[in-house]
Amino acid sequence: METENKLVPFSRNPKNEMLFGSSAYMEALARMQLMVQHRYFGVLTGEVGSGKSTLVRHLVQTLDPMRYQVIYLSQAGMKPREFLWGNAASSG
Repeated sequence: METENKLVPFSRNPKNEMLFGSSAYMEALARMQLMVQHRYFGVLTGEVGSGKSTLVRHLVQTLDPMRYQVIYLSQAGMKPREFLWGNAASSG
């Protein structure tokens, strides 16, 4: 019996091919890719439900894990000192 590899829309971690590439989404992705290429430090902010986590997951799926270490801090209302501490703790 063959197992079908079905794509499930609206899952918590959708596959990149399931994402709708609106012009705003594609611009944000291009900016994030530019940030990675130039080894910049970036912060992504936006309204609840605007696709921030989806964008980051999409970007991370395209990166070579042997070349990049992604630090993902997802906490609203974090103070600058807490942000820096979380960043330092995550990077070892």
